Amino acid sequence: MRAVAEGKKERDSKLLEKAWGINQFILAATNAPATNREAALRRSFELMPQISRETGTNWLRSNFAESPRQGLIILSAVSQMVQQGMNERALDQRQKNLELQTQLIAGARGFIGTYGGFSYLAPFYGVSSLSFFSRRNGFESHHLELADRVFERVLPGGFLALDRHDAHLVEPAISKVVQ
Repeated sequence: MRAVAEGKKERDSKLLEKAWGINQFILAATNAPATNREAALRRSFELMPQISRETGTNWLRSNFAESPRQGLIILSAVSQMVQQGMNERALDQRQKNLELQTQLIAGARGFIGTYGGFSYLAPFYGVSSLSFFSRRNGFESHHLELADRVFERVLPGGFLALDRHDAHLVEPAISKVVQ
C-alpha cells in the first residue's frame, strides 16, 4: 500500500511540474493573448505551494532580476487578483489572497512599502524590509520597538521603519536597488 501511495505522489509531482512548465511557456510567449497570460500567472501562483518552494521563489526572483518589466507585470497581476477579492467574504478566498501576497514577498529581493503587516512579514522569509509611516503617533510605538528587537535577531539589519519625512536619507540606496 505504501508503494502505491509513493507512486501516486511521484506521478502527481510530475504532473504538477508539467503544469508548471506549460504555464511558464505561456508566460514567456510574448505573443500570447493577455487573457491567457493572466490565467497562466494565476495558475502559477496556485501551483507554487504544491511544487518545491525553491522553484517558485527562484521563478519570482529571476523574473524581477532578469526582467524588471515582467516583475512589474507580476506585481500588477497580484494586486489585481487581491483587489478583486477585497470584498470577498469567503474565508478560503481570503486565505488564498493572503497566501498569494505572502508568496510574492517570500520570493522578493526586498520589500519597500508602508509600515505594518507586510513589512513585518518580509524578514520572516529572509527578505529585507524598508517601510515608511506618516505619523508616529498614528500607531502603537511599542509595536515598532518590539519589531526592531525581534527582527534584529531574525534578520540583522533587515528591518527598517522610517518616518516618511526621512525618505531622503535612503533615496540613493533605493534608486540603486530599483534600477
